[in-house]
Amino acid sequence: MSFEPAKPQTYLLTFAALIVLTIITVLAARVVLPKIPMGIMVLDLNIVLAMAIACVKASLVVLYFMHFKDMGQVSKVWASAGVFFLLVMFFLTLGDYENRHPEETKGWTESGVLHDRRP
Repeated sequence: MSFEPAKPQTYLLTFAALIVLTIITVLAARVVLPKIPMGIMVLDLNIVLAMAIACVKASLVVLYFMHFKDMGQVSKVWASAGVFFLLVMFFLTLGDYENRHPEETKGWTESGVLHDRRP
């Protein structure tokens, strides 16, 4: 399979976009976004925003630097299958974590202070 190499301008624009997104990530880390309680978990919007920006940056790297957009159909299917199974494993692990409930241990409190166990 042969394809035309990308122009240097494409690489420079992609690099500039990655730098801008990195700056946005640093600035977003300084902003305190609210946390949303979800059952036993707490959804931190700072982490959600950082992960969204990281996904965009990873997509740019895969599309342009790794030439994913110029790949053949079979290569795209295999790469997409790998990402799909990665997501399946991620959500199976997340589902397992969500359904586990902590067991109460005698003699232990949330504050970390141990109760006196003497009779």
